[in-house]
Amino acid sequence: MIIERIKSYLLKRRENIINGYLNCIPSPFLRFRKNFPGIEQGKYYLITAAPKVGKTQLSSYFLYNALEEAFTKNDKIRIKIFYFPLEESEDLIIQRYMCYLLYRYKKKLISPEELSSTQKAVDEEILLMLENSEIKSRLEFFEQHVIFSDERNPTGMMKFLESYAKNNGKIIYRKMQYKDTEGHLVIKDKFDHYEANDRNEYVLWFVDHLSLIQQERGMTLRETMLKCSEYAKDLKKKYNYIPVFVQQQGLETTSLQAYKEGKIRPTVAGLSDCKDTAKDVDLMIGLCNPYSFEMDTYCKYPIKDLQGYARILEIVVNRHGPTNGILGVMMLGQAAYFEELPKPDDNIALARVQAFINNLIKPVQEIKKGLLFLLIDKITK
Repeated sequence: MIIERIKSYLLKRRENIINGYLNCIPSPFLRFRKNFPGIEQGKYYLITAAPKVGKTQLSSYFLYNALEEAFTKNDKIRIKIFYFPLEESEDLIIQRYMCYLLYRYKKKLISPEELSSTQKAVDEEILLMLENSEIKSRLEFFEQHVIFSDERNPTGMMKFLESYAKNNGKIIYRKMQYKDTEGHLVIKDKFDHYEANDRNEYVLWFVDHLSLIQQERGMTLRETMLKCSEYAKDLKKKYNYIPVFVQQQGLETTSLQAYKEGKIRPTVAGLSDCKDTAKDVDLMIGLCNPYSFEMDTYCKYPIKDLQGYARILEIVVNRHGPTNGILGVMMLGQAAYFEELPKPDDNIALARVQAFINNLIKPVQEIKKGLLFLLIDKITK
């Protein structure tokens, strides 16, 4: 019975591709698809980076791309994201998504702080853009398909997700026979498999970030993180759910010693508070910022010219394929937006990227220059 079910599953996936359907939410990074084809059902993902490198922006982009694919291909992909925000408020998360949409569809690069008029009033034009049908429809889609929860401990999260599974599918049991401690034959139902009402629905369990999780009663932080990872393995195996966890790298990956040894990229050993989560994941994605180490070049990229916009993306762990795949990306942190950098030997394309970056930097430099002159004028008076 199990063999026949697997054969049927494999045949269905083959037919999906032949008929133009999808077996994953495609990765936005075309050159990286050999290493990371996209988000697959029943896979467990871990995103990691050192503090202030962009792990929240990268994980946000991870989700935004999934939402975009589901929005534009709703005949092939449905999505539900259960978001457990341990670090940020729901309002800030939604504002970041607004910034992403404003850049993607209107080329307006603005941060959540600027959008919320932290220091000066945001242009009314920007707020009117949020009413544009292209952006408004996606914000409505976000509200319908992203579910925020206040649960902060692993057991609470697991129960929340299991409740959704039981209400949106059917658990199939099989009879198991065994002898109890007194030698009596006992027949008991055992979980066999799960049949979702919608097999094309991708259910993501998103946690940002693991070190902020509420400890289970009687457990240390490390034990609690391991419990959360254990639940992630169980839910992906039973229900085909997709855990996407963010975990910080320890400070040692940003140390002078790491720079001297050329070990500035994220590693399993560098995971903060609990390294054993890496044993459970299907794919661990790392992000590093060579510019923070004042490097002129890294992985053959002109880091000095690309400045703080360049990042290196890497597959640190891959249970089902090649590891250590590396991709240069440009990060626009304000909008949680990423793009592949050209290959490091494509000088013409890199020159265009540098020109784009210079145009971004120029207004900021002019503002700083104006403030400096104003300060000098004040001092000299």
